[in-house]
Amino acid sequence: MFRLLVVNCWSLLVLLCLPFLYALALFHFPTKKYLQGRWRNFLYFCWQCWCHQKNTGGWLFFCSSAGEYEQAVPLLDKLQGKRQDKTLLFFSPSGYRFAQLRREPARCLLAPPDLFWLWWLCFAACRPRAVIVIRHELWPAFLAAARCWSTLYLVDASFPHRRYRHLRGWLLGFFHKIFVVAELDRVTAQHSFSVPQARLLVAGDSKYDRAAQRVAEEKLNDTAFLLLQEHAPRQRLLIGSAWEAEINAVLAAYRSCRDRWQVLIAPHTPQAQMVSWIESLCQQQKFSVRRYTQLSLPFANADVIIIDTLGCLTELYALADLALVGGGMQGKVHNVLEPVFHGLPTAMGKNFTNSSEAKLLHDAGWVAVVDADSITAWWQAHAAKHIDRARREQQLAFVQALCGATAAICAVLETDCG
Repeated sequence: MFRLLVVNCWSLLVLLCLPFLYALALFHFPTKKYLQGRWRNFLYFCWQCWCHQKNTGGWLFFCSSAGEYEQAVPLLDKLQGKRQDKTLLFFSPSGYRFAQLRREPARCLLAPPDLFWLWWLCFAACRPRAVIVIRHELWPAFLAAARCWSTLYLVDASFPHRRYRHLRGWLLGFFHKIFVVAELDRVTAQHSFSVPQARLLVAGDSKYDRAAQRVAEEKLNDTAFLLLQEHAPRQRLLIGSAWEAEINAVLAAYRSCRDRWQVLIAPHTPQAQMVSWIESLCQQQKFSVRRYTQLSLPFANADVIIIDTLGCLTELYALADLALVGGGMQGKVHNVLEPVFHGLPTAMGKNFTNSSEAKLLHDAGWVAVVDADSITAWWQAHAAKHIDRARREQQLAFVQALCGATAAICAVLETDCG
């Protein structure tokens, strides 16, 4: 009864906020377009489910954005049933667009406002056998409606802090089972958020499985990739998900090792303005530069190659000898797993505490921390042509040992939901 009262009060608050949002949309076309698209997507999904009841009863995943979607992919692949029997629910439009860009065969849906009756309509239409929340989408009305219609699971749960103990403990109480990343997360959930021990299982993190899966399976056959693969007269440093701070630091250090190295820059957002800025910076410092999408044989040995497209960073790490992961010098570090799973010596900036895997790999000695002053020394330390194969094998063995969460999670899901 108390839960129902709280959820209804929350839904009323959300409902009262909606008129202000739609009033803003009258004067702001992007907001209007965004809201119309979200409603159209949700209503079409519900209508499709009502018209084709035979397609209901699958697995429903709630992902915040693209990162959580990537963590869900190994689970989508391993769970029984066809991919079309699964539904991906996104809070962020960027995650939805990313899944569409990757031609995700599962049904994709944008989350509506967190109103209990809207979620009730959604679950009544699709009737999932289980609802699986990836990491941290804890919305009161969604959780209350999902628990009424299905078994509810939280996957890849991590609790780095103990803030909002009572609220978070109440929200975690909706779940039938919670798969936590590490033993410390289990202890935190049990003692700080009052989650019964029987509901908590330590399973690891499916992001490691996804990184290993992408490194092992995905390949590129475009002309630029094949050119870089066939023509490698120099060693390569790849800056992945780069921001201005990393780009400036690398280009400043590049003067001393230009004759032995080629630099590949993959901006975090490869928009036209960013790509033009990198080109201008390279030209000012007299470096030859070429865009990845315009690459041809005479320019494959340019000093700097700008990766001006999305979706190919994982594969490009296979062409590199050294990796610097962006974000850590400017804000928050991005994905360090992919270069490490390629066996590359990897570095990042000092702002990496947002990433549990970055902290783990740094503490284990597999990822270095550099800044604008120390990047030259780090780079020169890896300038020798020979590869330390023993260290590379140790690095790969370390990260491979972190895999296995997907199998553990899916075994429980399939046993519970049959």
